[in-house]
Formats: sequence, structure tokens, C-alpha cells
Amino acid sequence: MKLIGHMLFGGAMLMNNVMATEIESKSANIHMRYINIAPMFMDHKTEVCKDIAQLYKQGIITENAFMMKLNPQGTPPVDLVTEAAKNFTEMRTELRKYSDVPQGILVQASIGHGYWQDTPPEDFTCMETIAPEQNNSLKYIVCPYDDDFRTYFKDMARKLSQLKPDFLLIDDDYRIITGRFGCFCP
Repeated sequence: MKLIGHMLFGGAMLMNNVMATEIESKSANIHMRYINIAPMFMDHKTEVCKDIAQLYKQGIITENAFMMKLNPQGTPPVDLVTEAAKNFTEMRTELRKYSDVPQGILVQASIGHGYWQDTPPEDFTCMETIAPEQNNSLKYIVCPYDDDFRTYFKDMARKLSQLKPDFLLIDDDYRIITGRFGCFCP
């Protein structure tokens, strides 16, 4: 079963062979994607959407991604997708009034970014640090190899794909260089 057309991993500006690279027979012509990352401020959706439409009209961006922070929270994990999906649908509808800019979703945090306010599920395995002296540095970031997390993530991806975004961008990292000493498992 194909969930969505494209799933992208990385930063806001990227090249992707599937969508962004245009190769002509005698010369390589690479098209860079400029993805605007926009919050879903529901109280200001008209202003946000008009700003996005203007950026697209001016050629500053090629696409827009509405961001959602969806790392698992609470025991059992709270359903964060339902409200985010409702907000995405409203923002997409509002933006369509002003522009035909492609619209996707940025999952701003899937494993968590390690903020102290995060409360990962107690039964999920958290990442281990590569710096033993920093043993608390990753206690708010779940391990992407944890079976419960994988189930959570698959369910989240299924729900998001039902919204039929133009693309899905996953923005997470292992915090190697930000003082949190993330790990790479074999």
C-alpha cells in the first residue's frame, strides 16, 4: 500500500531526484526546492496564509510545509495527530483561497528534540548517550528502534497520509553536535 507520494528527510532546502531534479539530455539542470516552514497559528491563519501566498508569488519559495510537533507524549501516548490534522486541513483550505503553492507537512519532532517539557511514554526506550558523563542528556528523546515507537510512528504516518499532503518532511536528528551527545546504534 502506498501511503503518500513522497516522504522527504532533511532540511528545508533540499534536492530530491524524484521531484526536484530536472535532467535534460545534454546538460544537467538542477532545480532547488525552497520549502517554507510555517506554523499553524489558527488565530492568525488568514495572515499566515496570505504571507505564504505572497512568498510563492514572488518566487521566494517553491512549496510550503505546515509544521507539527508529533513526538510521543504521555503514557499511553496522547493522540496529537487528530488536532494537528484538523488544523492542517483548515490551513490548507485557507491557503488555497490565495495560492496553488504545493502544501506538505513537516513532522517537526518524531523522536523528540530533548526538551525538558517533553514527557515520552514510560514504556518507550529512550536514546542512550555516546557521552557517559552526560547520562541525562537524552532522557526526553525516544529511540527510533523501539518497537512501541515504531508502532506509534507508523500509525501517525498512516493518519497523516490520509490528509493527502503534497509531501511529508521528517525533521529529526540525533543531536550529535548540540551538546546532547546522541547515539548511533549498530
